[in-house]
Amino acid sequence: MFKYFRKKKNIQLIAVLNRTINYLETSEESDYSVLESGQIIILKSTIESLSCNGKFDKLELKVLFAVTSDIQEISVRNNWADELIELASEFDEYIYKIMHNKAIKNHALSALDSQQVARLL
Repeated sequence: MFKYFRKKKNIQLIAVLNRTINYLETSEESDYSVLESGQIIILKSTIESLSCNGKFDKLELKVLFAVTSDIQEISVRNNWADELIELASEFDEYIYKIMHNKAIKNHALSALDSQQVARLL
């Protein structure tokens, strides 16, 4: 059950990241933020990690989707700020769900003995 949940949620996050990349690739820098290839590289490497092993740097993505981020400034300059709000909201929902799922999983696993845990993983 947990692996299915994670795979399904990863697909949703990958879709959010791909849409963000599409917007960034067609955008210009703002007066307040530089459009750097590093932002796109981070998003693409996260997609690759999610596709391979499901692990990624949550903090790094939280910074990119923050209200005060360079991406936010670029979205305002390029008239896709509303879309970024939607993308950031979907991202936040994803992060909440995986953190909540992790807490439930940890609680469930703590009630099992080591042989039962090994069978689940």
